[in-house]
Amino acid sequence: MKGDFSRDTFNPENQFTRVLMQQGRVQLDADFNEQVSILLHHLRVMAADLIGPHGAPSSAPDGFKIWLEEGVLKIGAGRYYVDGLLCENHNVTTYSSQPNCSNVAELPQPPYLVYLDVWERHVTHDETDIPIREVALGGADTATRAKLVWQVKTLKVDVELEPEAFCRNWLKDMRKKQELRGLMMAQHADTAAEKDACTISPDAAYRGQENQLYRVEIHDGPEGTLKGTFKFSRENGAVIFPLAQEVSGAQIFLKHLGKDGRLSLKKGDWVEVVDDDTALSSDKPHPLLEVKDIFPMENKVKLSKKPFAGDDLNKHPILRRWDQQDGIPEKGEVDLTDCGDVIEIKMENGKYALLGLEKGIQVQFQLDEDSEFKPGDYWLIPARTATGKIEWPQKDGKPIYQPPRGVRHHYAPLAIVDGNDDEPHSCRCLFDPLCQIQPVMDAHMEKYLAAPEPGE
Repeated sequence: MKGDFSRDTFNPENQFTRVLMQQGRVQLDADFNEQVSILLHHLRVMAADLIGPHGAPSSAPDGFKIWLEEGVLKIGAGRYYVDGLLCENHNVTTYSSQPNCSNVAELPQPPYLVYLDVWERHVTHDETDIPIREVALGGADTATRAKLVWQVKTLKVDVELEPEAFCRNWLKDMRKKQELRGLMMAQHADTAAEKDACTISPDAAYRGQENQLYRVEIHDGPEGTLKGTFKFSRENGAVIFPLAQEVSGAQIFLKHLGKDGRLSLKKGDWVEVVDDDTALSSDKPHPLLEVKDIFPMENKVKLSKKPFAGDDLNKHPILRRWDQQDGIPEKGEVDLTDCGDVIEIKMENGKYALLGLEKGIQVQFQLDEDSEFKPGDYWLIPARTATGKIEWPQKDGKPIYQPPRGVRHHYAPLAIVDGNDDEPHSCRCLFDPLCQIQPVMDAHMEKYLAAPEPGE
């Protein structure tokens, strides 16, 4: 999630049950966000354990039911749970007019699978019409939101098994692919920072003068001989600028140019213009654009090319800044000579190279034969001036490779359309409320209590 956060401290392996505030202490965003994540984790795991991988309540069985009506694919109103995440469709809709999916692919020729793709999207006040910011504060920013996105998608398939068996195998494969992701580790030079937090040693491991939350994000996955590319942000990708006018060329007008020098734009910055369509799409990402000139009096920016998005203000277009700059690799800086706008994931002597970002921070990727990098995969690296170090998991004093923190997708098969005149074969699961299975539980309990004691 590309928010202005200090860090993300939630880790289910810690087995924390809650966050306890103490009187007279500093309150941090990370503590509050960890409490929410702890509660969500418990609720979603419990729901998944009780319901299973996916299902709808039998008391409202039409949730995400799929049927054809005069050749139009319909989606039923109601609730459906996927890995414990609650999906809600408030009204009957069609495949082509469903929310959260403006550029819907055409229906393939039967047979095809209809399935749910579920994930969380981070939303700022610039990316929604919902008034999540208090206007009485005079423009001061507050909290952001996470929104559950569900998208009904289709996939051309060859159904050789029974539909139920096919759906089980497909879901098993999709869950396995989610686990086969590329890994990354981050490290810094093994030197200590000065004791005075206001004094930065020139040889300090992390040489920045600001506390940062670095975001390393895969821009594009492997293609041909290219192992993949990535980009990074010192501010977790949170430096954004809403567009004031629709895009008509390489020069774009923004609502503002940033609060200060740290959160503004300068010539040579690499940026991208994204909107609702690009945020909700799984298409191949577009190249980043370079800031060629800035006109402060007009809030105008000249880019290297016309952006690929931003022609409709109703889709909440924003310009996002990324922070990689072409430097000298021998000095621990990035090398943009091969790709121009993003950083190539390189190999050296048969293994993935150690790549410098800036200010003493280095990253190294790892990819097994069956794993893959996916656009949008990201890792977070908190960097602190007080210690001159980054925060990264260690084992025996060495940094360990970590899977991406997101974006995690969850899947559920809904139906198979085989092209016959019959209704699509449903792959959904229904579950009964606990109160309806109580008589069965009572019968088991009576049988248990009536059993003879050991030795009788």
